[in-house]
Amino acid sequence: MIGNWIPEPGMKVGSIYGQGVIKKVIGDVVFIRLTSGVFEKSEFSINRSELNPISEQNNPHIIRDKDTQDSVILHPIPRGKNGESELFKKQECINALRFGLVPHRYIGELTLGYKDLEKWIFSTFPSNESMRPQGFHQVIGGFGEGKSHVMSLIRHLGYKEGYLICRVEVDGKKVTFADPTSIIYSLMSTLKGKDLSASMPALNIFIEAIKRGHNSSSFGDNKLNRFIEIFDLIKLMYNNNRLDSVDHIINDILICSDDITATEAEKEIREETSDINHLNFYKTYGVITRSVKQRPSNFIEYLVGLSLTATFAGYKGLIVTCDEYEVEASSLSQRILREKSHSVLRLIKDYFNGETDYPDAPLIIYVASVPTVDSYSEIGIEAIVNETKGKSIDLQPYRGWNPDDPEQLALVEKIHDLYSDSCKCRDKRWESLRPELNSSMNRNYFEDSGGIRNFMKMYICLLDSLYGPPNESEYK
Repeated sequence: MIGNWIPEPGMKVGSIYGQGVIKKVIGDVVFIRLTSGVFEKSEFSINRSELNPISEQNNPHIIRDKDTQDSVILHPIPRGKNGESELFKKQECINALRFGLVPHRYIGELTLGYKDLEKWIFSTFPSNESMRPQGFHQVIGGFGEGKSHVMSLIRHLGYKEGYLICRVEVDGKKVTFADPTSIIYSLMSTLKGKDLSASMPALNIFIEAIKRGHNSSSFGDNKLNRFIEIFDLIKLMYNNNRLDSVDHIINDILICSDDITATEAEKEIREETSDINHLNFYKTYGVITRSVKQRPSNFIEYLVGLSLTATFAGYKGLIVTCDEYEVEASSLSQRILREKSHSVLRLIKDYFNGETDYPDAPLIIYVASVPTVDSYSEIGIEAIVNETKGKSIDLQPYRGWNPDDPEQLALVEKIHDLYSDSCKCRDKRWESLRPELNSSMNRNYFEDSGGIRNFMKMYICLLDSLYGPPNESEYK
C-alpha cells in the first residue's frame, strides 16, 4: 500500500485483478468494480491493505496498458512453492467466488441443487444405441441465476464421461452465428478432452484417429466431402512423415484462424513438401468457404465431421456449450446479419430434426439464454428444442438466504472451510457467524449481479470483514 490513505467511493485503485473504481467502503473492506481486464465490470470486496491508490508519481510499479493506456498497478499473484499447492487452490477458489464464479475443480461441491442438475444433464446424453446420438438442449435462467455455472457443470460431467468439450460466448458482434468462422474459432480455442494435448488439440484428434487406422472410408457414403478432404490431407502428411513441418499451418485451417487463408496455406504446404512429387496433387480446403450461402452447411459439416472423428479417436462425441445467446439475439439489429444468423440456426434445426443429408453423429449442443430471448429472434431457441425433441431446464430464481435449508447450510459451511484454510484460521467455526450471515443477507450491495451470484459475493464479503483476506506471505 502507498503511504497512509483513506479509500473513498469513486477513487481509482489497483489490485491483483487489475484497475478498478471504489464503489463502497465498510470499515477496512472495500468494494470495487473492475474497469479493465478479463473480469471487467465485475464487483468484489477486498481488504484495503490489498489495494493501492493510483498515483503514478509515487508508485514505480504502475505501467500503462498497451491497449487502453490506462494506468495499471502490477502485483505478483502468489503461488505455492511446488506449483499449485492445496493452499493456493483454495485461495484461487475464494478469489473466484469474489466474482460469484466457481472454479472447475470445486464445481461439484459448490453447486446448489447439484443432484437434480446432474440428473438432468445425464438425461441429455445418449443412453443407448436406439437414441439419436445428437441433441440440442437449452438452459434458461435470469441474469446471475447460474446459467454459465450450469454450462460449466455440463462440460465438467461431459469431460468425465469421455466427451470432447468446447464452449463459445456469443455477443452478436465479434462472435456470432452470422459469422460461423468466429464460432468455430472460439470452439476450437477451448477444445478439451481426456489425454488430449493442449497444444493444437483439434489437429491431435485427427492424428489419434489416423493412428487407430481410420481413413476417409470410416465416414461412410455421406455429404461430408469438404471435411473428408481435410482429413485426407492430414493423413497424407502423416503417412509421408511431413506433418511435423506443416502441423501449424494445418492447425490454423482447423481452428479457422484469420492468420492464414486456405490459398496461402496450400502454397506454404507445397513449399514444405516440394521434394516429394506425389504430394503436389492435392487441394487445401478451409473449414468455412467464402461463399455466404455455403457457410451454414460448412459449419454443420465441420461439427458433424469433428464429432465422428472424436469417436474414431476414442471419445464418446463432442459437447458444445453456447452462452450469452440473449446478447446475440438482441444485438443483431441489421437485417442482413439477422438473416445470416437465422440461416445457420435453421440448418442446425434441420440437422437435429433429421432433415439433412449429414449423418447422425454424437454432437450435443447446449444454449443458455434468458427466458425472454425468443422475443428477439424469428428462429427461437425454444422452438428448435421443441421441434428436435431436445430438453430444456428452467433455473429457478434464487430466493435468498434460508437458514433452515440444509443444502444452503452445507454450502456456506464448505465455503467457510475453504476460506478458513486459506486464512489459516481453522479455529473459527462457521456456526458463530450465523447472526451476521442472517443480517447481512438482507442487504443488497450488488443489485445488478443477480441471485446466487450475489449471494456468493456477499458471503465472501462477510468473511473478509470478519477474518480479512490472507496475506501474500501465507502462500509461501
